[in-house]
Amino acid sequence: MDVKSLNVEEQVEENVSQFMHKIASKISKFQLKEIKELFKKSHTIYKASECEVRVAPRKNSFGKILLVIPKKVGSAPKRNLIRRRIKSIFYQEKLYLLQYDFIILCRKDILKLSFDELKNLLNNLTKKLN
Repeated sequence: MDVKSLNVEEQVEENVSQFMHKIASKISKFQLKEIKELFKKSHTIYKASECEVRVAPRKNSFGKILLVIPKKVGSAPKRNLIRRRIKSIFYQEKLYLLQYDFIILCRKDILKLSFDELKNLLNNLTKKLN
């Protein structure tokens, strides 16, 4: 490889990295108007004792995720753990590339799920969508 092609590859990699960072920061940010519209247009694809998952056609160039975790689920650190896990799975598995925005309504039993179980659950749901 010559130096010129190496520089181009580095630039492409840097641009992709910057784009991914921008997406990661916006993946779960909504305005109230967007939330209301998302609930109106969404439909349930999964409902169980641990959570309910709803999807709607995405509005942006990438899919977003809205997490609803009530205080009944647990203390703030437990709710934050669930939030971090779901966002991480959404980002790592590149679910934002799908044509959907997701709403996940969590229930108390979600604390019983391990990271891998949660990951399998979300991956299985996305396979059903495609």
